[in-house]
Amino acid sequence: MFVYLQKNTQKKKKMNKININSFFSPINKPKIDDNLIDKMKNSMDIIDRMACILNQSLYVIDYLKQNFIYISPNKLFLCGYTMEQVKKWGYSFYTKVIPEVDLNRLLDINKARFDFYYKLPIDKRYLYTIEYDFDLININKKVTRVNQRLIPLIINEYGDLWLALCIVTPSYSKEKNKTIIKSIHTGEQLIYQAKIKSWYKNILQPLTVKEKQILQFSSEGYTNTDIAKKLSLNINTIKFHKRNIYQKLDVKNCVQAISVASHWGLL
Repeated sequence: MFVYLQKNTQKKKKMNKININSFFSPINKPKIDDNLIDKMKNSMDIIDRMACILNQSLYVIDYLKQNFIYISPNKLFLCGYTMEQVKKWGYSFYTKVIPEVDLNRLLDINKARFDFYYKLPIDKRYLYTIEYDFDLININKKVTRVNQRLIPLIINEYGDLWLALCIVTPSYSKEKNKTIIKSIHTGEQLIYQAKIKSWYKNILQPLTVKEKQILQFSSEGYTNTDIAKKLSLNINTIKFHKRNIYQKLDVKNCVQAISVASHWGLL
């Protein structure tokens, strides 16, 4: 019993090494006026309605209060805890559900993200999202790899970020630890290289017309046999095109391919 308690104590101390305040150290604290507060109330109402119809886990970060201002009831992000518990813990919730190695990586990503953000013109700061994968440890110790997309929600007139919307879904990527910044308007992607603390442009391999057709039919529920008949092709040719699609999109199966292609606007 003593050995067990000692191990747990050591583990707890190790987890507490992470300074949660470090998530906010690279961020300018925003000044908030009445107009932004009204905008916030409207935004929360819309997000709550979105959470009711989307099968995704949503939460909103308040960079002024350094806490979560909204958490959806979806179980994925909650990891078996209640919304009230997660709100009460705030960012310290991360130390309970994210392994230390991923927490340290997220701290590095956070700094790199805001370095990039503050170099953008103020009117462009709404136009970039960031996404990355990490592990979540459920209350029953089950580990789930998730993808988180973060998009600025409300920015003040000085360009300081107040609220950001986070969307958490299961991760489909075969490449672990990829961090991507994406332009909402152009679709341009930047990949973060942690070793050299720099971003480089990611060139997406476009899908061919035939690949798009096959993926579109797949999204409508057609089987490989059905698609082969519709396109007057051999079923092995359909399978060949699908393997190419999976390789281009860095996924393992058709469901993931449809999800990723839709996310990146490739369909």
